[in-house]
Parts: sequence; structure tokens; C-alpha cells
Amino acid sequence: MWFDFTNSRIIPAVNRTSDTEIRGNIIFAENNQTQQLAMKNNQTLKTFFRKCIWILLFIFVSSIQAKNIYVAKNGNDSNSGTQSSPYKTIAKASAVAEAGDVIIIGEGTYEEIVRPARSGRAGQPITYIAKNGEKVIISAMQALSGWQKDNGAIYKIKVDWDLGQENFVLNGNTAMDLARWPNNTDGTPFTLNSRRNDGGSGANVVNGAFLTSSQIPNINWTGGSVFFYGDKPGSGWIAWKAFITSSTSGRVNFSLDKNPSWIRTFHAPKDKGDFYLEGVKGALDYQNEWWFNSQTKELFVQMPGGGAPSNGSVQMRRRKVTVDLSSRSYIHIKNLAVFGGSIDMPRNSNNNLIYGVSSFYGNHILGVQKGFSANKQSVLMEGNNNIVERCEIAFGAANGIKVGGDKNKILNSRIHDFNYLGSYDAPINARGGKNTLFKNNTIFRGGRDGIQFFNNNSEFSYNDIYRANLINDDCALLYTVGGPHNGKIHHNWFHDNEGRGKLRKAAGIYLDNDAEAFSVHHNVVWNVEWTGVQINWNGKDIDIFNNTLVKTKGGAMGAWHKEGTAFSNVKVWNNIADVKTEDDPSTQEDEGTFERDADKQNNVITQSGYTNYNGNKFTLKSNSPAVNAGRRISGITDGFVGSAPDAGAYEFGGENWVPGINWNPVLGPTGNGCYGLPGEDCNDTTIPDEIAFVNAATSIQPETSYDFKVNYSASANREIVVEFWSSTGWLGQQMVTVNAGTGTANVTVDLASAPTPGAGYIYKAHIRPVGTTWQEAIDRDQVDNVTVANQTFADKVSFSNAPTTIVQATSYSFDINYEASTDREIIVEFWSSAGWIAQQNVTVSAGKGIKTITISLPTAPQPGSGYIYKTHIRPLNTSWQDAIDRDQIDNVTVTAAFRQLVINGSYQIESTQSNQRLLSRANEQHSAIMSNPYPYNDQVWVFDHKGDNVYTIRNLGTNRFLEVPYARCGNGENVATWTDANENHKKWKVVQNGGNAFSLKPMHCTSTALDRAAGAVDANVHIWGFNSENNNQKWKIISLGNREKPDEVKSEILSVYPNPSSNSITIHGVEENDILTIYDLMGKIIKRTKLTTNNETLIISDMASGLYILSVFGKDKVQFVKD
Repeated sequence: MWFDFTNSRIIPAVNRTSDTEIRGNIIFAENNQTQQLAMKNNQTLKTFFRKCIWILLFIFVSSIQAKNIYVAKNGNDSNSGTQSSPYKTIAKASAVAEAGDVIIIGEGTYEEIVRPARSGRAGQPITYIAKNGEKVIISAMQALSGWQKDNGAIYKIKVDWDLGQENFVLNGNTAMDLARWPNNTDGTPFTLNSRRNDGGSGANVVNGAFLTSSQIPNINWTGGSVFFYGDKPGSGWIAWKAFITSSTSGRVNFSLDKNPSWIRTFHAPKDKGDFYLEGVKGALDYQNEWWFNSQTKELFVQMPGGGAPSNGSVQMRRRKVTVDLSSRSYIHIKNLAVFGGSIDMPRNSNNNLIYGVSSFYGNHILGVQKGFSANKQSVLMEGNNNIVERCEIAFGAANGIKVGGDKNKILNSRIHDFNYLGSYDAPINARGGKNTLFKNNTIFRGGRDGIQFFNNNSEFSYNDIYRANLINDDCALLYTVGGPHNGKIHHNWFHDNEGRGKLRKAAGIYLDNDAEAFSVHHNVVWNVEWTGVQINWNGKDIDIFNNTLVKTKGGAMGAWHKEGTAFSNVKVWNNIADVKTEDDPSTQEDEGTFERDADKQNNVITQSGYTNYNGNKFTLKSNSPAVNAGRRISGITDGFVGSAPDAGAYEFGGENWVPGINWNPVLGPTGNGCYGLPGEDCNDTTIPDEIAFVNAATSIQPETSYDFKVNYSASANREIVVEFWSSTGWLGQQMVTVNAGTGTANVTVDLASAPTPGAGYIYKAHIRPVGTTWQEAIDRDQVDNVTVANQTFADKVSFSNAPTTIVQATSYSFDINYEASTDREIIVEFWSSAGWIAQQNVTVSAGKGIKTITISLPTAPQPGSGYIYKTHIRPLNTSWQDAIDRDQIDNVTVTAAFRQLVINGSYQIESTQSNQRLLSRANEQHSAIMSNPYPYNDQVWVFDHKGDNVYTIRNLGTNRFLEVPYARCGNGENVATWTDANENHKKWKVVQNGGNAFSLKPMHCTSTALDRAAGAVDANVHIWGFNSENNNQKWKIISLGNREKPDEVKSEILSVYPNPSSNSITIHGVEENDILTIYDLMGKIIKRTKLTTNNETLIISDMASGLYILSVFGKDKVQFVKD
């Protein structure tokens, strides 16, 4: 039996039809009230609780044993799919998998597409995962056998497929070249191995374009293609390809129909450049080249040494895709490799996770295209709430990851070697999306840019990015243009960037023409060929704060002030450069130290103030001129150490942050070594058990707890112990358990009391087998000579990330950073442009921290701008005139509070002029008509809010949705119902229209409204031009007992990953200021916290192993397992 908390009943086990029916049935009421049970024989309370425990234990066992489905190379699709009787194909497992199931795949290469038959659910994804310790490859390639000699050193084989421009061939671990001239003698695509042309057609020639060179071999190039990179001054930012229509001695002819036209006009053959020719059999004359006859479907190759290919050694791409998640949601792909084909999550693919995946050569294309991008990628992310985490995405002609959609994340991944075409593709191409998070990635080797950063309201943080511009010039490690984008670029390393050509335009951060609304702070840029930060034309609303810009050959900053353009609100504050740079008059751009037309404040030039300038360690020395040289910037310099913020990306005495991945690429994303795929630079050596502190501070303040980061590699599940010692003995320690593999452990050591100021303190760490003692330690690390400083505090105060746009409310909470030399009073005030509105006073003790202070207002402020937050710190029992330090946030905007007009639930839709109701049923071919009231479900409508008072409206009797058929938009168009609500003509905007009356507007045609056809009795309902005075468009929406309160309306579906987990979980579907609660199975609250960000990460290493319920008020609850 089990207990159904939703319906307060005990259900016998015989009623249970499948495991799927009981997953997720544990739901605790938010108010923790006692659940009412129907109990037999008047049992005592003690017996009741004993039975509850047994029931919950049963639920625990059932919940954690989600159905496992096994696949193995020696399996059979007629088997049962158990561990002892596995399926042979992933396709068979996909066909039977339901939400919550886990498909465990045995070692081997699977030449098929991972295509789930259905979606999972929130908290119950369908998971595809390699069997623990085994290596699984999903391959789009086909090994070829049965070669025949063609002529000389050329061999051929017939196949039955052709992927056109996306054909791709491998010889062992070597990517073969399409037959070409000149030959690719170094085997590296980025070096081009090209020649210079001596003439060609001009900028305006489309049809009849040509290129000439006396070096071109005299063979028939018709049907092949030409690659051209034009590099006249002021160009060089794109390369192009074109199909050759004919050729003569020293000349090839083609069409150059390109859009936008600047592809051709700024890169015309007449202006000279680098070129090569490819794609005809006559050019097949060098080892590791191939050519494909699309007419006969024959592949021709030439091997090193001129011999025949051995059977199976040459592979040809047969499929374009390895993982297809189109129209699928809540799918997890974990700890396996994909080879030769893409992972696709298009616009209808949401809430998916790609974790621990190695993707190699996920895309390839010849690259003859009309536009500036090939629009091919190894990973496509255009749905919403998808995550790529701890992956390696490597090698492809076009994009590594193309990301659009909403709230997608790319985390802790290694992405490299993309865009051999020199087009507007990149290792990461972020276009057409919003709210994207790029964090802790390592990105390198791109033909043009490292990342194209165009997604709105997105964040690029803690990434290590280097070596782009390997084909093109006038580009950067991070490139963007236009706006407003509201992009945040912070805590990144941009370094070692140099163009291949002669134009010397490889920048660090490039905010190109008319870039608008960017916050660029706490980045380090070094060893770039051009400028550290480049801004062109009408740069607007750009903050360049606290960056370190050194070893930049073109200057720390630069700009192109094209005639007629000007900067607007560009601030350059608190930055460091190493040299003063003068403008080079030979270029159209203005190079300089800190851009000439910006608002420049508190910037520093120093070459000696770094920990190790020659070794590229740009943290600050204690005597650096950058220390305390900055100005306070709310939300940027919060928590600074000393009398003022430091200039540059690092605060002396603050966190010496290191960006990029936290795993060892030598061991691959899973920590189990490589798969033997082309281009891997990992190895299969046994994982060592090693441990090392990460940037442990050697000068600290007296505290009662300290946080440490420890890098580790573990050959099996291990315990990590971090200890804190004085010179005379042990003071405290903390132990955490980590899984086999590599990573960084966050360990907090709590002490009984703060250590006494002085020297000689020690940090110790060791790694050991689980369940052993310090005597069994396998590896150790130690940091000696730690000093606990005499703690002194200034009196200072500042807002921490205070929002400048808020919604109407009667109270607001603010996080205040403070330091207090003794007991002090902190005051936070809320002002309008006309004067003071309210304030709150709190007292703090000596020390420093963050204080959350809530101000209650007498009434909600009116929507508008010009509001102000003020805070100050002062001695006790004094007034504002005695303030020691102040902070202020200006230009705050208050927006109107959103009110959901109709709460999700069941309603009758009734005329305001009579008692007739809206009805739909099969008798009238599902048209919507007016009818006298009857107690039938075909007069009941279920409203489901989709945002901004837009709803789907489902008829309870027919389960069909109210719609305007065929999305017609004209007076008198019929209204009916349909089986889904996917398009706008099946969604309705509800607007208040006087008193308790409402109007309903179809979302595809909001100039109209639901109308009762002149008010006739039993009328067919239609749409008509909206008029707020038209009584036939006014409706009563009468509740039949809603299941949700207004503050409980679901906004996003809650999910947790990884699940199970031992150290931490990330919660998806939450919002800032949500209250999160974790219960155990008895309903006891284990943790409760207020969230500070969306998609919060929560430490659970301090919790006992078991099953828990995570709840956010007003959202779905979800179960997770703590290992």
C-alpha cells in the first residue's frame, strides 16, 4: 500500500498499475498542518505514526528505484531490457521509456540516433547515461569496407547515401580534406595553406565573377568551389566560398550572389587575398584527401603511402544528427560521447540537460552559402531552460554551440576548434535569444571570434577564452554589435589573440558599431594583437569598470569615431593599463590608454603593481598603485577591502578568482579518460588520488568559519578532509565525500571561536578512502605561515545589487554591505523625486557583513521614475547629520504591479446581459454558442494563465480549447474549439471592461474580441472589432471553485539536478526572493532559505543520506535523493 497525500487516502498495492503512477505522489502541505487519515478500529496515535513510517519507507524505496532500462551491444531488442536481459539498441529503450526512467547504456559504439519517443516531466526526466565506468559513443559515422582500386593511388567505394555539402570523411583519427589545391600539407584547417591571387572581378560583379592566378593547375575546376579571404585595408572580417561554374587556364569563374552585399563588396577578388580551390577529382593527388561523385554515389580516397584503405579504417558521415530532442522536454543525456553528428534542441525543446558529454566533429559543411553564417552547429540550443554542463564540444567547420531561446545555460564546458570557414560562426554563437548564462567555460581556437555575444539580458562570466581570429581580422575573443543588449561581461580572462593575416586587428572585447547597454567589469585582457576593449561608432550606455588591460599591442582601449557618430554615457572607471598608448595616425581607429571620448575616472597605469607581470599573474601586490585607487560603484565594488576599492580586476585581499572549467581535460568530462576519438587530448591513465588547495589566502581576518576550495582527482568515491591548525595544535576540520573523477570541492571549516591574531597558522587537507581515518590518507596538501591579522574595520556602507526597476509594493528589502568599527546604526531610506517617503533603522555590532533591511511604506509608490534609495551609517543615538558614510541609488523606476485577472481554475462564461452561457460540444461541430444554463461540463471552461493575463481556455466537457479557426482575423469570424492550444489563435487576452465584466481578445488578432453576434439568444459566438462600450463583448467569468490562490499560481516548473547528488543541487524554475524549503519524509523542515538568484545552487553535503522533498511556495514540489 501507499499513502496518497493529495487525496488523503491509503491505496492498497493491488490498485497500483505501474511504477509511473506512484512517482511524485509525496506532497506535503505548505503550512505543515497534520494530514487527516481514515483509520480503522480507532487506532492510537502511536500506532498511526508507526504505520506512517512504514508507508513512507515504502514510498522511499519505490521512488528511488525508478525503472532502469539496460542496453548493451550483445543485447537483443526482444529481451526485457533488464540488466541481465538488455536491449540491443537505444531506439528500443527509447520506445518503452517513460518519465522518470533511466536508460543505462553499455560500452560500445552505437550507430543510431538518440531519439526519445516521448518527453519526461519536471522532477522525472528520461535519462540516457553510460553504464558506470564504461565508454559509450553515439556515432553518425559509417565504417567502410570493400574498397576497389580506381587509378594509381586512388581507391573507391560505393555507398547509398549523400549528405551533399555536409559529407565528411575520416581516415582513422585524421579528418580528411576534400580534394584541393594547394594541398593541406600541415593537416591544420586554420592555416589555410593558400595562395595569393593576382586579379579578379570587382566589388559590384555578381554574375560573371572570377579570380585569376598564374599558379592555378590547368585542370577542369567546374563543379568545385573557391575559398577566398580578402584582406585589403578596412576589410578582412569574413571569408567566402562559391561554386565554380567554369574554368580556363589560370582562371575560375563563379557567381557571387551574397547577402549582405558587403561580403562581396569589401572582399572582392580584384582587391587580392588568400584563396584555395577544392572539390574536383582532378585535385585528388595527396594523402588523406577524398572526393565524392554525387551522381554515382562513389567515394574516392588517397591514403598515406598510396595503398588501399584497410576495411573499417575509413569512415564517412551517414547521419547529420546524433541526439534529436526536437519536441522533447525533460531529457537528460549524461556521461557519453557523440561523434560526427549534432545534438539538436530546437525551439520546441525545453528543460533538457546535456551533462558530461564529449562531442567531436558534431558538424561539418563545405560552406558555400549566400549569407554570412553556415548556420550549422555541433549543439543547437533554441528552446528554453536547456543546459549544457561539463561537456567538451570540439571540432567543426561552423559553430560549436548555437544558442537562442530563453534561459539557456552553458556551464563548465570546454569548447574549441570551430569555424574553419572564416564566416560569422564561432565556438559559441549566441543569436536570437535572451537571458542566457555562459559561466566557467574554457573557449579557444576559433576561425573568427571566440564567442558572438548577441543574446539580450545575458551574462558571460568566469570564462577563460583565448586564441581566436585564426583566419579573420577585425574581430575578437568576444564580439558583439548593436543593441541595446543589456549584456553583462564580467570576471573573464581574454588572452593570447593574434590574427593570421597582416591587418593586426585581433581584439580582446569588441563592442562594434553602435553597441549599446553593456556592463564590462572585472575582466583581465592580455597578449592581444589589437586593443583590449574596442568600441566603434555610437557606443551608448556602456560601463567599463574594474578591468585589467595589459600587454595589448594596440592599446588598452580603442574606438572608431566615424564621422557623425559620438559616444553617449560610456564610463571608464577603475581600470588598469600597463603602458600609456598614443594613437596610430595611420589607422582609421583611435587607439589609446583609456578611450578619449569616455567618462574616465580612477584609472591607473602600472607595470610593476602585479604579483608576476611576466608570468601573467595580474593579482595585485600590497604596494601596487592600484590598491585603494578606485571609486565606489554600487553592485561592482561591493565588499572591497581597505579604505577604497582597488582599480583593476582583482581586489588585494579579496578573492583571487580563476575562470574556466574546474575539471581536468586530460581525464575528459567524465574523469574516465578519452574515447579514442579524433582530436582528443585526454588519456586513459588511471586517475590518481590527488588534492591541492586553490588560491588559499595566507592573510585572513579572525572569523569563526573559513571557506576553502580544493581541487581533487579521485579514482573512486573518496573523503576529503580540510583542517585548520594553529602553531600548537588542531583547531577544527570538515569532511566531505566526493565521487570518482575530478573537480573542485567547496569545504567550510567551522571553529569554536575566532583564532587569535598572529602568525604560524596552517591549513591541511588530505584525501582518503571512505570510512577511514587520517592515517589512511592517500595524498595531502598543506599551506603554512598563515597570518591572522589584527581585525580593524572602517565605518562604511553600500547597497548590494539594489535593483533600479521595482514593482509597486508596500515594502522593499535591501542587502546592505557594511563595516562597523564599533556598534553602529544603519539607516535605509526610500525617497521619491519630491521627498522622503519612509526609512528603517537597524543596529549592527562591530565587524563587517551584509545586513538585509526591510522598509515598510505607508502606501505603494505610484508607477514612475526618479525614486531614490539612500543609506548611511552613524554612531548610535545620533541623526543623519552625523553620518560617517553614505551610499545612494538614483533613477529608480517603479512599475505597476501585475494582477492576474482570472486565477487558474474552472469557470462559466456568461453574458452580462442575460443568464445565457458559452457552450461548445460535438452536436454543433464544436462551434462556440450561447445556451441557457445547464449543469453540464460543456458549459465549464478551464482557464490556464500563460502570462500577462493571456490564457488558454479549455472546455471541460470536450477537452478542447477555445480558438478562432484558421487564425482568421475579421469581423464575424466563427469561434470554435480545437484539440490543442499551441498557436496564438488558441490563446486569449483577458481585459477588465467595467466592474465585474471582462472582454476576451484572441492573441493573433487583439484588435477584436469575443462577441455575442448582436446579442441574439442562442447565438453563434464570433469575433468583432473591439469596442469597450459594446455590451455584447462584456462577459461574466463565474468561478466554480478554483484550486489555486493568486499567490500560488505556477510560474515555472520546478526541477533539481543532479539527482541523486552528494554535495550540491541546482534548482531550476525558481526566482529571486522565493522561499525554498526542504522536508524529510516525516515532514520535518531540514532547510529553509530565501533565494538570491534564479536557478540557485544549494549545498546539501551537510544533510544525511535519504529522500527529501523540495518545495517552493506556489510551485511544483520535487523529490531528490541525497547520496
